[in-house]
Amino acid sequence: SSDVCSSDLYSVLMDAIEAKLDFQLGGIVSSKETVAHDPDMARRVVKSYVEGCHYFRRNADFSVGLQKKYSRVEDPKIARQCHDLYSHYFLKKPYPSAKGLQTVLTNLSKKIPEAGKVSPERFIDRSFLKELDDSGFIDDLYKREPAGDWA
Repeated sequence: SSDVCSSDLYSVLMDAIEAKLDFQLGGIVSSKETVAHDPDMARRVVKSYVEGCHYFRRNADFSVGLQKKYSRVEDPKIARQCHDLYSHYFLKKPYPSAKGLQTVLTNLSKKIPEAGKVSPERFIDRSFLKELDDSGFIDDLYKREPAGDWA
């Protein structure tokens, strides 16, 4: 919401989650050739990404410290508000969204018309995340500590 993570320096204009905007905000990008050549490396990268999302969400003091360092937000209260807001964007199970990626492609098609003609599924491989999810790894990761009210 607009009152979260607001100051003279920074105001939220729109919260994509609150607005229920389906937009691919992040992800991991690799060529199919790289993944085919070393699927174990791809698997470890996806696992590390999931663990990183968890660490960001669950270790606010560390995350706020990084945020203050790299965003130059000095006020600890504002940095904490920003962390609490950003935590919602680091999903427990960060499956790529075909609809969200379609939004990106549609916006990109304004400059590159061919982008609007490509299926988003062409760019998505959910297999490594699904493997982690099906194994129970992600659920177990979040069971190790008590959840915050945003989990």
